[in-house]
Amino acid sequence: MNLEGAFILPERVPSFSFIINIGELVKGVWKMNEVTKRFLRLFNDEQDFYECHEIFEEAWKRSQDPVEAQFYKALVQVATAQFKLKKGVLRGVRKLYEYAYPSLQSLPDKLQGVDLAKLRQDFQALVDGLPSEHYIGEDDYEKYGLRLLKIHKIT
Repeated sequence: MNLEGAFILPERVPSFSFIINIGELVKGVWKMNEVTKRFLRLFNDEQDFYECHEIFEEAWKRSQDPVEAQFYKALVQVATAQFKLKKGVLRGVRKLYEYAYPSLQSLPDKLQGVDLAKLRQDFQALVDGLPSEHYIGEDDYEKYGLRLLKIHKIT
């Protein structure tokens, strides 16, 4: 049995915090930060998708981490799709799905305390259930059996 390379030698590890961050990345779960907590409250409880877009767009543009930036970008697009659904702009929902879904697929199933696997599944089901019309009346989505998405936390 060859164990060469199986152990990290202390002189090769730049810092203890580096080990913790890599461990969190490998698990695919990062602690939910305050911006994400606020986003989820606005998204799930208040359905203020415009404000969701604003706070995560700023976080996306400021992020130095490519995975985190992709996470923010994808959720900006999901929030914007929900805004369009409430307005009855189904063509916009479909277009935003085309942008957001590949980003969501590129992310781990669980990130920053968010169940992205469930979000991908629910978003796909929403788009699959859209009527063929490009536009419906504002706030008429429920008449078509459509529901706004909820973003689930990891439990």
